[in-house]
Amino acid sequence: MQRSLIKKFGLPFIISIIALTAISVAIADTKEELCNYTLKGDYISPNGQISAYGTMDHAAKCAGKGLLPEIVQNRLGQWGSKDRANAILQINLDAQTKKINE
Repeated sequence: MQRSLIKKFGLPFIISIIALTAISVAIADTKEELCNYTLKGDYISPNGQISAYGTMDHAAKCAGKGLLPEIVQNRLGQWGSKDRANAILQINLDAQTKKINE
């Protein structure tokens, strides 16, 4: 069976499919780990659109999981409520502390 697939599609095609699958899994893991933010702190919406900033609500959800990226933490409160930003930062810290203690 394996040899017939290689004959039918060719080895380069099979290797390409495997590589694309591996890349997709790596991107999905990174996206979840960064809580829908890129390494530069841009927000990736559920439909895949990238914008410079997410919302405070999204930041709060990420903070609740302890996943708010540092680059996002550093800019919280820059445009919105400083009190809300401080509360979100505390939620993130509490979630990270909880993870460490588990």
